[in-house]
Amino acid sequence: MPEPALNEVIEQSLERIDLGERSEKLARMPATKFWVDKFVELAYRLWYSFERHSFVIAMTIGFTRLQEYLDAIARKANLDPANSRHGVFWHTTYRAFIAGNVPNKHCNGDVVPIIDPANAVNSAFNQILRGSWCAMPQMPKTGPFLTDDGYFVVLADGSRVEGPTILADIEGWLAAGAPENGDCQGPPPAPQG
Repeated sequence: MPEPALNEVIEQSLERIDLGERSEKLARMPATKFWVDKFVELAYRLWYSFERHSFVIAMTIGFTRLQEYLDAIARKANLDPANSRHGVFWHTTYRAFIAGNVPNKHCNGDVVPIIDPANAVNSAFNQILRGSWCAMPQMPKTGPFLTDDGYFVVLADGSRVEGPTILADIEGWLAAGAPENGDCQGPPPAPQG
């Protein structure tokens, strides 16, 4: 589909804008015309982009969904995290999680913050779910791993979530600033029956 001339689209759009009695006066004002042109140009470019590309609107999970994911990963693991040195560190308040360190874990002699304050996406718990990190094995320690082919968990509400989705949701949550309440709380419940 060829891209129509932008000026032509702007002119056609301006003809359709009805500002009432003031429309002629406003249309003659250079600042008004400038901003209307900019608005129409932006709207056109967005429309044209959506016509040419498929877009997926990313939703951010919240802390509760993150805890549900980590609990489901723990349930599926071959070892009980409650018996590990780090314990079930995500069973805490949001504020304690955001500001806390992974219990009994050190990297290069330093404590390991749960959320890396300099680069949240590179937080240790995110990295170690994807592979080894700082000479520590991928978690859960004996698998199965989120990166394994066909990996999935079933959440308490019965919904099934694939490993790549969990990893993308965690990364998206961290990239969004690790909000307590995301704009989605994960997938809808699985159909019953």
